[in-house]
Amino acid sequence: MTENIFDRCRGIPAYQVAQQEGLEFRKRGERFWARCPFHADKTPSLVFFPDGGWKCFSCGAGGDAVSFLARLRGVPALVAATELAGQQPAHYTPRTQPSEYHKTQAVEQWRREKRMDLLDIQQDANEAMKRRVTALQEPDALMEDDSFTTALSAFWWAQNSIELLDRLTPESLYMQGLVI
Repeated sequence: MTENIFDRCRGIPAYQVAQQEGLEFRKRGERFWARCPFHADKTPSLVFFPDGGWKCFSCGAGGDAVSFLARLRGVPALVAATELAGQQPAHYTPRTQPSEYHKTQAVEQWRREKRMDLLDIQQDANEAMKRRVTALQEPDALMEDDSFTTALSAFWWAQNSIELLDRLTPESLYMQGLVI
């Protein structure tokens, strides 16, 4: 029985592929942690497991060495597996720069993540303002408490940030290094 190309790649740990691709990570216990290259990651949320797999706890991406290389380079899994197995992929020219489609996808994902974060802040601030208004209706309410002002500031900050976020273009985000 012949072994297929994916079977030959099964024993390759994803962290070795990441290391060869230039990803920087730290070892904590038996796991390796890194900033996820598939979204704008400020803190390490990507983990490489001892069994060779990987998972990003922020964007939810995960898999094995083949899926990591395929996603990182924006190529089909067969091309990534062929390369990992030590064969020359047919009809494949490595990309040095992400395609416009991948740039746009990365920007849109980053935008969705930031928008959700801002909407959460806005919702929390709105609830805090409602609680404070209710509390102020009590006869012995203290007027010196600045929680309403703080919540209102957070609400308007989030609203203005959402409006600015909607004005950003993929090019401006790449120029600032906010997305890869």
